[in-house]
Amino acid sequence: SPTGPASSRWRGLWEQVLEHARAAGRNPADIAPCTYLALAIDENTARVDERMDAFMTAYYGKRPDVGQKRDICFAGPASAAVDWLRAYVDAGARNLVLRFAGDPERQQEIVAKLREQLEK
Repeated sequence: SPTGPASSRWRGLWEQVLEHARAAGRNPADIAPCTYLALAIDENTARVDERMDAFMTAYYGKRPDVGQKRDICFAGPASAAVDWLRAYVDAGARNLVLRFAGDPERQQEIVAKLREQLEK
């Protein structure tokens, strides 16, 4: 279940970054559009929600909803993760920095398999 700024809001924030760059005399094309996303992929929705909650609680030392309001998070199945990640790419993000909530090797393997779908 996604939390944090939606991809459409991210796009608006990115536009603000570009405006500040122009105002500072910088070429906006020299700035790489990226976003930092927390991700947990599992077909078992109860298990993946528990994993994300535990991760956010351990990371922030607070209730998981506090961290999830602060960060952009996704917990769910691979098919939904592709759509969620693609929305950021479609909004202009060219670099997705992914923070995996638990079992990073397995999460990396899953995302590697999803990458081809994201590049279409």
